[in-house]
Amino acid sequence: MNKVRTSLVMALATCLSISATSTLAQRHGKSLPPPPTPKPLSAEMMLLENEFKGKTIVLKQPLYTILSAEADERVVGRVTGGSNPVYATRRSVTNGVPTGLNTISPDKGMFFRFVEVGGPTGLIDISDGDPNRLKERVIAAKPAPPGATPPQLLTYGTGTKLRVRGFEWGGRIISILLDDQFADPGGLGSTTDRPTTSLTILWPGVFSPEFSERSKVEELIGQIADLERQ
Repeated sequence: MNKVRTSLVMALATCLSISATSTLAQRHGKSLPPPPTPKPLSAEMMLLENEFKGKTIVLKQPLYTILSAEADERVVGRVTGGSNPVYATRRSVTNGVPTGLNTISPDKGMFFRFVEVGGPTGLIDISDGDPNRLKERVIAAKPAPPGATPPQLLTYGTGTKLRVRGFEWGGRIISILLDDQFADPGGLGSTTDRPTTSLTILWPGVFSPEFSERSKVEELIGQIADLERQ
């Protein structure tokens, strides 16, 4: 597990570096090289996506999501020029940003994990076996910005129907992006166009190029949800 966490932290740290470099380049009028082209999906990966993407699943276990606030500071103009220019910025707060917590691994089973890159503290990566305790740890690690609501825990219970928006693939991670089919679940007012929640598959090692792990991944998904019968 330590190797898994080390790999994830290195990947997330790379994202932080890219984000910071991008901001500096924008302020100094420089362009960045295009990001690396993602590796094409194998035939088995595409079959897994096609099996679920755009379809409705019915939960067999609850999924948990944290709705939190994000503060965004944007450059809106230059105040002074010269060799040390000063820039005017505008700060905005977005409430109800969803982060799915459920993570399942063939060797660790189900646990709950909150990951945020690029917030005021840089990297937040918290795992726990209890979603309510995880929420309290997130509140402690991520103070709500002024005018924002504190993190809230949203539960999608057994029998809830969610639509599969798509998949995000990493070396040993698959994130299944899910949308609630009903507006404003729980009355908590998510104000973003991000997926409502997600389910993360965390594999002990890097997936093989041919994705020979497909059947085992499908078994893990089947522990959490079934496809809705038409």
